[in-house]
Amino acid sequence: GTAGNAINSTGNKEGNDADKVEDAMGIVLDAATTAMTMNDYNIFLGEHAKNSVGIMIQKGNLTLNNAGKNNKVTSDGGIKNILFAVDGTNSTLTIGANTEAELKNGFGQVGMLANNSGKIINNGSLAAEGDGTIGVILNKGIITNTGNITAGNSSNPDQPGVGIYQDNISGSISHTGNINVGTH
Repeated sequence: GTAGNAINSTGNKEGNDADKVEDAMGIVLDAATTAMTMNDYNIFLGEHAKNSVGIMIQKGNLTLNNAGKNNKVTSDGGIKNILFAVDGTNSTLTIGANTEAELKNGFGQVGMLANNSGKIINNGSLAAEGDGTIGVILNKGIITNTGNITAGNSSNPDQPGVGIYQDNISGSISHTGNINVGTH
């Protein structure tokens, strides 16, 4: 589109950044009785994604299995994107051991968000780098981690990377994997 119709040609609502695709969702699961398994997946949020989510579970159970050849979820160059968001008591995400999740070249991104008793079971790997990037956020959520979480170096000391951040006193973390902060 042209400058005159930039908002109309991007799919963004008025007031959003015409250079970005905002509030996009890759996969949304919102059915409490549904249990899904994905065996071959490559979910990618690119440099034009902003405030977007790769996988959102509002109700239901999703397992990212490793039976296929592609087992990746990536945000490369985005702004404030979330790879995995699980929200609510009837919501569970299980991430298989060979799943590779990666945040890179962006700003303020989050790898995993467990909210309002939503549950994430991570057996895979998460590499999170970029200014203000957070590997895992718990807000009254539940995380069980046997995988590897790496929060890489930030180029701005005022906006450091964080491995795990718990936003509320309730919620729980069970951890037997590895967390590396400030390393590559």
